Amino acid sequence: GRKVVFPPRREAKAAPAPVPVPESLPPLEGPMVGLPGTQLGEFRILEQARPLGRATFFRALQPSLNRHVLVEVLTENDMSRPGVRDALQKGVQRVAPLLHPNVLQIFDYGSARGFTWVTMEFFQGRSLRQVLAEKGFVPIPSAVAVARQLCEAFTAGLDHEVPVGAVTPGDVWLDEEFTVKVKLFREPGAPPAPAEDLAYQAPEVLAGGGSSDPRAAGIWSQATATSTRPSSASRRAPSWLPA
Repeated sequence: GRKVVFPPRREAKAAPAPVPVPESLPPLEGPMVGLPGTQLGEFRILEQARPLGRATFFRALQPSLNRHVLVEVLTENDMSRPGVRDALQKGVQRVAPLLHPNVLQIFDYGSARGFTWVTMEFFQGRSLRQVLAEKGFVPIPSAVAVARQLCEAFTAGLDHEVPVGAVTPGDVWLDEEFTVKVKLFREPGAPPAPAEDLAYQAPEVLAGGGSSDPRAAGIWSQATATSTRPSSASRRAPSWLPA
């Protein structure tokens, strides 16, 4: 019979060197400085929490239900911008009914003492941004599990008409067992995503063609497993999309 010749085995490329990420939290500023240790509505503010995305968060105790929650706090200055208060209410009302094991659950919002806050479930973990910066990549079996959970979270968001195109690696959290929690609630008036986060969005979103981002799932999967993303040349927006 014919002899089958296999191609030579290619050596796997070495993993990129991990980039150390400081464990320290960003310093509190302005009226946020005095919040830890005080009461905000029914919540006892305990300590600053690692940021989800680009907002200020605290771990708090809700005595009525004997549970810890994550509290996103906005100042009067944040809320004074036109349309922010209405956008906050609509955003909470849209995301709060979404109950999914891979989506960070939103509980409620309120105002007191010159602050407005949104409460959500407390999840002990680290952002995907920090994990990739420190480790370079996630091992393939775990990366597959992360990708599956990301797809399920994105699908749940789209099913509830919650835009997922603005999700960044700072909005995706993992625990030690690689359980995924995605923060789909976007704080009103948040600054645009930093340039490095745009690489996680699909071409049609970058071109302004939509608010959902299902094609980004493949980009997220590649980045999680390899710490690389498709080149910008291969991700140009299709010519049929409006300019």
